[in-house]
Amino acid sequence: MSLPFDHLVIKVDDLEKATQTFTASGFVVTKGGVHKGGFSENALVMFKDGSFLELLSIRKGVKPFLLKLYSKTRAFRSLKYSKKWGLFHRFYDRALSLPEGVTDFCVLSADIKADLTRINDGGLFVTKPMAAARKKPDGKKINWQMASTLLTELPFIRGPYSAPSSPSDEATAHKNGITGIKSITLLALDFKEMMRNLTTLLNQEPRQNPADEDKEARYIIGSTTLILKKSSENDLLIKKLRSKGLGVFGIEWEFGTNGSQVESDFSNLHGLVVL
Repeated sequence: MSLPFDHLVIKVDDLEKATQTFTASGFVVTKGGVHKGGFSENALVMFKDGSFLELLSIRKGVKPFLLKLYSKTRAFRSLKYSKKWGLFHRFYDRALSLPEGVTDFCVLSADIKADLTRINDGGLFVTKPMAAARKKPDGKKINWQMASTLLTELPFIRGPYSAPSSPSDEATAHKNGITGIKSITLLALDFKEMMRNLTTLLNQEPRQNPADEDKEARYIIGSTTLILKKSSENDLLIKKLRSKGLGVFGIEWEFGTNGSQVESDFSNLHGLVVL
């Protein structure tokens, strides 16, 4: 079974300001809470299919300050190759070092242990599942597990929440008419290798047109299409992408046919590139 799209991680410098910006663009923004360890907190833009945007911010305080100092050391970088701490490095190194914008994206596994075994057997190294948790504003705590390959341009994997629930109609009734993410575009320097890795991770063969088989591939991940495009070092797009770390270049919105819509500006969503 293929892994569906779960969420985009959008790093923001000021969570309150980002919440105001996304709200002004017609989104309903829901407070998420504080992550285990107290280093970060988030707010969510949720869609009816269960996918969402995560607005992620590093908190102020002693522990986040110490994490920032530690992130500059060689020891922190070495965690990238650790089965136990590889995802911790990926998550916080991006959140600390990259400018505002999409720093990561995630697919959902119904059985993370089985999927990690499958991916490892397919030749991709994956970290051990990392326990994660978030304390919601109402005081309730949710838990889940995550894992990642060493290739940070690939999505990381999340297991089910300990207390799964569907978003409310109010939380997904965005005034701008957006009902989800129609597509996510990735750029690849080594197109064939990236396609092989995505095929292994997602457990799905790519969809290709014969005329474009060496430069574009598509994967259907839930309600979202993942578009892989070939690029080169001289491509202006790849240069722009490298400035913020390889990974998601841009997204396309899915608009519903019903409900109220308002004219919205998506040009300044804290680094999120809308194609």
